[in-house]
Amino acid sequence: MKKQLFGMPLHYSLIAFAVVFFGLMIYLNNSTMSPEGLAEMEARQAQRVQDELDAAKANRLKPEVMSADCQTRLQKTLKNPKSLDMTYSPDNVRNNGDEIVVSFDYRAENGFGGMTGGHATCAYTLNGYHKSSNFI
Repeated sequence: MKKQLFGMPLHYSLIAFAVVFFGLMIYLNNSTMSPEGLAEMEARQAQRVQDELDAAKANRLKPEVMSADCQTRLQKTLKNPKSLDMTYSPDNVRNNGDEIVVSFDYRAENGFGGMTGGHATCAYTLNGYHKSSNFI
């Protein structure tokens, strides 16, 4: 017969005890922290969150990231997404002052199996968020 504690197999009881014990230790550690220590911990956490937001914004604003995003949006509209043929160039991305625009010419397979050309334009906010797309 397997050993039981509190009506559960022994190893489950030990895991439950460990979780409760360490949870209690963390609670007691945080509740005994001075107000200055709590304020410092909150400030560090707020700075960490801000650093992550800044890094995400910097990544969104990279021309190659915006171009790849526009390409992905275009591929979702195509009959055969794998047939998309376009060349990335930093010149494809320009800042118009109130928005950032990515535009490029492309070729892709149409519904009849033939290759056709087109022009894609995607607009982004100055923070790098997608505003609109136009695929001709």
